[in-house]
Amino acid sequence: MLHKQPLAEQFIIYGELDDVSKVDIKLLRNHTLSSFADTLDSSHLRWKKHYRKVNYHQHIQWVQDYIRDHWREKYDFTLVPLPDDGISGLIQQTNEVIPVHQHIDEFNLYGSPDYSALYCVGMGEKQSSITIHYDDGRRRMRSWTIPMKVGQFIVWPSHLKHEIDKNTNKDFLVNLSFKYQRLD
Repeated sequence: MLHKQPLAEQFIIYGELDDVSKVDIKLLRNHTLSSFADTLDSSHLRWKKHYRKVNYHQHIQWVQDYIRDHWREKYDFTLVPLPDDGISGLIQQTNEVIPVHQHIDEFNLYGSPDYSALYCVGMGEKQSSITIHYDDGRRRMRSWTIPMKVGQFIVWPSHLKHEIDKNTNKDFLVNLSFKYQRLD
């Protein structure tokens, strides 16, 4: 008899909050933009300069509750936000790109997230996309691109590299970034 034991899983989950949600996306956009001056990290890593500290807001909590509750119902484990930088604003000005990166800290694996998520709260008329990079056995350097839209969330394993294409709008591209650990 043969037995199959999955060792790892790569995926992207995306969707929108239900219509009954009371989340005010315009309010979240303005709240996120108000944190524009608060850089999380002055590191040499180019991508970190785009992540901004965002203060607590009830509507952010509702988004996180929705993702966590639906995740737990569907996948039988809970997502817990990282305590220090589990929530941040990701703000792209005109012609800015979020370069390829991932959220695993090689020097702090215990404190690194298991899953990353984006929730789009503001975008101009022209659509932007996020590209997730992955390997599939001997099929290396594969990628999957998802067009972003306001009110959509995207979740993926944090070890996967990703990038957001150039914001070609005159308006900022504004996302909330969530980092989660798995709680079994």
